[in-house]
Amino acid sequence: MSFLLFFFLLGSASAIIPARRSLAKPAVTNDPNDPNALVQDYEAARAALIAREQSINASSLTFGGLNSDEHKLSDYLRNKQQRYVQDTGLSGSFAPSLPWFSVRTDVLSDPLFTIIQSMPKGAALHIHLDAGASYDWFIQNATYRHECYISVAKDPFDQPIPISEMVPSAIRFFPSGPPHSNVTWYSASWLRDQFVNATTFDEILLRSLTMEGKTTNLNTSYYELWDSFQVIFGIVDLSYLPVFEGWVEHVFTDFISENVMHLEARLSPTYCLYDEHGTYPPMFTIQTMKSVLKKTQAQHPHFSFNLIASPMRGTSKTQIDEELHLALDLMEAYPDIVCGVDLVGAEDQGYSLEYLSPLLINLTHEARERHLDLKFFFHAGETNLAGQQNLFDALLLNTTRIGHGFALESHPYLLEQYALHSIAVELCPISNQVLNLLTNLQNHPGLKFLRRNVPVVISSDDPGIFGYSGISPDWWVAFMAWELTLLDMKTLAYNSLLYSVWGSEGERQQATQYWLSAWDTFIHNTLRELGL
Repeated sequence: MSFLLFFFLLGSASAIIPARRSLAKPAVTNDPNDPNALVQDYEAARAALIAREQSINASSLTFGGLNSDEHKLSDYLRNKQQRYVQDTGLSGSFAPSLPWFSVRTDVLSDPLFTIIQSMPKGAALHIHLDAGASYDWFIQNATYRHECYISVAKDPFDQPIPISEMVPSAIRFFPSGPPHSNVTWYSASWLRDQFVNATTFDEILLRSLTMEGKTTNLNTSYYELWDSFQVIFGIVDLSYLPVFEGWVEHVFTDFISENVMHLEARLSPTYCLYDEHGTYPPMFTIQTMKSVLKKTQAQHPHFSFNLIASPMRGTSKTQIDEELHLALDLMEAYPDIVCGVDLVGAEDQGYSLEYLSPLLINLTHEARERHLDLKFFFHAGETNLAGQQNLFDALLLNTTRIGHGFALESHPYLLEQYALHSIAVELCPISNQVLNLLTNLQNHPGLKFLRRNVPVVISSDDPGIFGYSGISPDWWVAFMAWELTLLDMKTLAYNSLLYSVWGSEGERQQATQYWLSAWDTFIHNTLRELGL
């Protein structure tokens, strides 16, 4: 036994390595020559050290611990998790370390996924509404409408690609037929008839609306992936009024089926709807969402929704300023729906928060004059660039939450400040992997944030483009990759309600009580189903 270990077991390690904090040390043996007693002292010291760390992490500080039923389920989940981690780690098939699209089917069919899917998750706070659910609904509903038309990509020599190799470049709706232009539009029903079966055609359409097949090359850069990612938003058209109403209802019911009771989604403040009568102003878009929400709440009264108005950070400064002021108008007209502002798009390619700070400071001043409770929810830190500084400006601009925050790990002082000011980080692990911020989700900084008491929540960003619905896949990969406990999962769900936007503190408390009741039911039902 080394001299250092001997002194540690005697409680005298501080004489050799100064400790930053004093630890409660177990009583040591009176006989340093008794090997069995020394081993017992070591085991006691080890248990005390682990217990001390666990006692100061966010999950323990939030709930203190688990009740007896929760402990039963926690032990079951932990055993299954550790067996999965060990078995798949040895075989090289650990899903969170592999590209998402190559393991998606395995994740969705994993027995623990069903349990996580049924778990009350509170809120989903980082969703882009126009990619907020699987596009399978869009294919099976919108593209079967008679007014749906599709243009297809051409080869590099501007020649049409054979129909059998069709790549859609745009899907639009023309109630009176397509306009005369240099774009060739095909009726979706006619194109579908050119294939041996409709299923093949629908699969081609769906694949064109996801990142599947675009992420297989490990040498593809972050910027190339972002280009492919943003192209998808230009292909799909959800702004046709009958389609938009159905899509929003689909998004709501998808998240409800995943046991999410509150949703905060991002959408451009300039998003306009149209039908055979013409194009409607942005106010009408908000009114339409409100109508769909009312319809949804008739069946699910505990579900709620807010919109974060989100201009693109890559447009002109003048346009951004106009859209930010439009966002204030929307907030003023619909304060129960529009809750704040973000700036979206690739951070490393669009304007920085520092550059736009005069606009944002003036916007804050104007909001106060108009008695509007303006909140910011900035995308910040969705980057691998060490010199990118949006995280600093987000803090100074008093952001309520930040989207992604991936780079926060590189800024220890900022990490402390985000924890101190209770600024929640919206983690979207699958999105970060698909867009090549990292390859192995075990290396994602989310767990470090949680352990350093930075408030974090789990969300799914653009699940439609990533080939799934809802939010459970992100919870599953976080549970496995970060080896979370049931207490961690309970804390993450609680955080999502704590850092949501509510009309009043009473609404927040009411929602939290409903979630706690749903959580207890989940524990009881899951134990019964497992026979525990």
